[in-house]
Amino acid sequence: MDIITTHLNADFDALASMLAVRHLYPDAVMVFSGSQEKSIRDFFLSSASFIFPFKRLKDIDLDEVSRLIIVDTRQPDRIGAFAALAVREDIATCVYDHHPDAPGDIRGTEVELVAPVGATVTLLSELLAERGIAVSADEATMMMIGLFEDTSSLTNESTTARDFRAGARLLAQGAVLSLVADVINTTLDRRQVSLLNDLLTNLSEVIVRGQRIVITEAGREEYVPEVALIVHRLRDMEKIDVIFALVRLEGKVYLIARSRNPRVNVARVAERFAGGGHQYAAAAVSRDLTLVQCREQLLAALEEVVEPALTAAELMTAPVLTVAEDASLGEAAEILTRYNINVLPVVDAAEENGRRLTGIITRQVVEKGVYHGLKEVAVREYMTTDYRPVEPEAELPRIQELIVERNQRFLPVVDPGGMVVGAITRKDLLRALHEQLTAGENGTGTAASAAGPRVRSVSSLMREQLPERALKVLKQLGELADRIEVGAFLVGGIVRDMLLRRDNLDIDIVVEGDGIALARSYAREHGCRCHTHETFRTAVIVFPDGFKVDVASTRMEYYDTPASLPKVSESSLKVDLYRRDFTINTLVVCLNVKNFGQLRDYFGAGRDLKEKTIRVLHNFSFVEDPTRIFRAVRFEQKFGFTIGRQTDHLIANAVRMGFVRRLDGRRIFAEFRQCVREADPLPIFIRLDEYDVWEQVFPGAPVGRNLDDVVPAVRDVLSWYGFLYHEQPVEAWQVYLLGFLHGEEPERAAAHVERLEMPDGSRDDFLAARRRTHHIGTELMRLSGAGNGWDLTPAELTRRLETLPLEAVLYLMAALENHHARRAISNYITTLQFIEPALTGHDLIAAGLAPGPRFKRLLERLRDARLNGEVDDRRGEERLLAGYLMESG
Repeated sequence: MDIITTHLNADFDALASMLAVRHLYPDAVMVFSGSQEKSIRDFFLSSASFIFPFKRLKDIDLDEVSRLIIVDTRQPDRIGAFAALAVREDIATCVYDHHPDAPGDIRGTEVELVAPVGATVTLLSELLAERGIAVSADEATMMMIGLFEDTSSLTNESTTARDFRAGARLLAQGAVLSLVADVINTTLDRRQVSLLNDLLTNLSEVIVRGQRIVITEAGREEYVPEVALIVHRLRDMEKIDVIFALVRLEGKVYLIARSRNPRVNVARVAERFAGGGHQYAAAAVSRDLTLVQCREQLLAALEEVVEPALTAAELMTAPVLTVAEDASLGEAAEILTRYNINVLPVVDAAEENGRRLTGIITRQVVEKGVYHGLKEVAVREYMTTDYRPVEPEAELPRIQELIVERNQRFLPVVDPGGMVVGAITRKDLLRALHEQLTAGENGTGTAASAAGPRVRSVSSLMREQLPERALKVLKQLGELADRIEVGAFLVGGIVRDMLLRRDNLDIDIVVEGDGIALARSYAREHGCRCHTHETFRTAVIVFPDGFKVDVASTRMEYYDTPASLPKVSESSLKVDLYRRDFTINTLVVCLNVKNFGQLRDYFGAGRDLKEKTIRVLHNFSFVEDPTRIFRAVRFEQKFGFTIGRQTDHLIANAVRMGFVRRLDGRRIFAEFRQCVREADPLPIFIRLDEYDVWEQVFPGAPVGRNLDDVVPAVRDVLSWYGFLYHEQPVEAWQVYLLGFLHGEEPERAAAHVERLEMPDGSRDDFLAARRRTHHIGTELMRLSGAGNGWDLTPAELTRRLETLPLEAVLYLMAALENHHARRAISNYITTLQFIEPALTGHDLIAAGLAPGPRFKRLLERLRDARLNGEVDDRRGEERLLAGYLMESG
């Protein structure tokens, strides 16, 4: 028997989710695990229960249950008697939920669909739409009620764009909004208004770790329904950011909590009372404590759960670049330009660690000093000493006072000994204030700190998308990072593709600290090999079966000249991510145990993924590394994205200024091969041609013309060859490069190939093959009878084509216009090249012939006969051989 159930005190989202999931399990029985909210009892069970068949728990034989489908919860203590079934190995569990992960959650052994949306019905509406399953108008109305209830009519902080799309979908399926409004917008009765008045009268404010929190309480001997609705209206009336209401009803104390402050996670507070919910909305019930005891327990929980106000340590950038006070203004100018910064802390280089702060110096001062011919003068002579630093523990109001009221644009952060540990700029402060405003008022997301990245948990998505082995390795790396006290993060394409639900097992780890030490320790503990590159602060962990994990320390890169390779120095995680190519590749997932699975978004990557946009992080991105142009186009075509307007302008500008022309040929060759590895590289090649990239790579070559005819034919031929499933591999890049250079003069083609700086052997082999291909192709066109016939026998064709590598043969098949020639070449690829005579040299010796040059001629004649269809078996070859021998006497 299959059972569909949900949490105790079921609400409309729970009920609607049960109705929706029944479409996926049509034979399942719907059973409430316990009581329902009064609104459901009044509206649904009394007036519409005949529409949707439910059974009572007491009528179910739990021993007959083989599958348990749980919606809108994963907490075992919230599904009553069904909790005992959820842990049994002989019972399959299917879980559909939108609540955040919590300790002890039930795991779906058969299905686990969990995502951070406003309501569970959103997930099920999406799933039903994907499978082409329609719901009735009554069901759509119930699902819309559940959606509106759980998201406060799509206004809660936890509401997402997916919830809005689900609402539109349900409306199109017949949801009746007037009925939804009747249920959701209920007026308060006399008892509820009285309770609201008491809660309003008893409002009090407490400050916990710098956060303002409102607590209120009231009591009634009789039960008053919809307390959560009353608290929600109180919050909206008084415009309260965080409220906790304690309400005693019939001997029980109900805790209702709402929050707009990302630093006050009300779900974690509710957990202390054996309750649960979201970061922004939660509830719990206590049967054993008085109101006074609950208030004391609440205050204690707040001290543990509430995150403190922002401090300098959270806002600052670290480590920070410095300049020694005895360095020259010219040296300071070089640092400012190289790292594109405007202020440098000045330190006493004579100190043991050279980090004691003595002043600051700005770009304006340095540039003016250099302009006046003071390039060799020491920094100490012109540095500013009229400044006030702060310690890491300084809170936001103090930081705001110094930067805003004292107009101190750059705020050094120093430890108690005066050593520089970081810095805060006006931009950091502005971002902090903006994030507090948007997170508090608009509910646009959750911030790790108001100045830091957007964060959310993706641990469920990791379990869904990553193989068990990969997930195990990531957890082991996180545990090791904790032991050696470094921060470890999953970064790059694997995170991007995980969010796009694309397969990717290229594991890249970035470490705040010593990444090489982490890699070596892991390799030593798990029997792996470890290759290191000290210059670039990187390492590769190689498992016995060849599986690899790339590890890098957080680093900063700078470029001495445009298009050159970068130089590397130490940096923070955020600065490390800023050096990357595009915003969509800056997402990281924390691996340390405490925050495992926490996604951090510093640069709006989540927004760009949703908008399907490719954006660079700074305006000199393509100047410093023009190979990013290739990657921008490749990602655009691969993911179906669009290059952003500003990024498009920067690409065009970089090409126009000739930065692609300056690239090292080996880097262009690597990008060309990377493009070819995509499923369909032709749109990439065409888009790059629109930017005039190929004119700088292969100046004067007819690439544009070839992209119209020969290169598409190359793609089609390679696709055709792939479907043959031949064991002989093909280097697709060689076929495409031959197509790119089709029709180019030999000397110019050789120059283009030289430009790519291939390894000597590859270059020489490629050019030799191109020369032979050109010669044979010309001959084949001449012998094709002016395009109307074909004058070569299969044997004559085979003798010519077998001198070419497979890549050249495939190119010829694409390049030749004569369909007779192309058909003959395809016959060679599929059949002729594999034909050999049945007779061998041993047979010739057995016939009385002595080994020698005659052997080769006879075997070639036998093969020709096979190829031309003159003989088709060993006996025929023997007769033919006898004839040859008689002719030769």
